[in-house]
Amino acid sequence: MKYRADLRANWPSLRPGFAAARDAARKANGLFRIVTERAIRCPRLDNARRLLPLRKAPLDARLAETARTVVRRMGAPTLRETVTAMPCDRVAALGAVWRLMARGDLVFDPRLAVGFDTRLRVS
Repeated sequence: MKYRADLRANWPSLRPGFAAARDAARKANGLFRIVTERAIRCPRLDNARRLLPLRKAPLDARLAETARTVVRRMGAPTLRETVTAMPCDRVAALGAVWRLMARGDLVFDPRLAVGFDTRLRVS
């Protein structure tokens, strides 16, 4: 990631390296893009920061299946509706739902900030 101000200020010296990277990517049938803080600092980054550490966190298999069943049965409930509908302690339900979201078992729109009004679906 580059800051836009750094790109502008240092463009003459950075340009040859970026041109070489673009050419190398093209030769490998790839795509080279310069990404600045404007593209990265968004809800998707916040979601990743929150969820990625939970991907490998322990998950109770029964709670996970209960959460999947609740979401399947309700269609596209919010995170709040899912947790409320689970027949267990709220903290345990929330933990299971977050872990399932982190693992991609419960999907949501990653372009939007995750919160209690986030709509969930079973993958």
